Amino acid sequence: MNMYVGQAPWLAKNNRSLGLPAAIASELARLVTLEAKVDIVCPAENKENNLSQRASFLDEQFKPFRSKMRLYCEYGCAGGGLMLKPYVVGDTIAIDCVQATDFLPLAFDSKGKITACDFVEHKKQGSHFYHRVERHEFKNGINTVTNKAYRSSSINDRGTEVSLAEVPEWAEL
Repeated sequence: MNMYVGQAPWLAKNNRSLGLPAAIASELARLVTLEAKVDIVCPAENKENNLSQRASFLDEQFKPFRSKMRLYCEYGCAGGGLMLKPYVVGDTIAIDCVQATDFLPLAFDSKGKITACDFVEHKKQGSHFYHRVERHEFKNGINTVTNKAYRSSSINDRGTEVSLAEVPEWAEL
């Protein structure tokens, strides 16, 4: 990602990047999404009214993401991957795009599907760094989500567990 934003580690302070990493990621994303079409529809065998309404609702919720799909694909190409995490906001569904550096798969089933993972979010408040770890575990048909917060003096150190309320945006989790 440092190369993508023009801050490659080998650049001296007065040198400028040619921007090749960003150009390459952009071109890959363009090629991947050039003819991409994503629609959420109800399967022909399940065209009951309630299923059709659900498909229409989900398709409507997906529109904001669909319009930015190329940009998100570019970020994924630049950062080594991207995880899409849907969540509910009021009566709508939003999609959080999590960079590979902030996503950690923890467990897989026999078919290779992820059954447990951590999403990490970082915030800086004053001289402290706060790290929220949102764990998702899917077991026996139930998805359990837990949130924990940690405080440290470094972005690279998880630190000690603290209350989620120490960060105002996390207080309601």
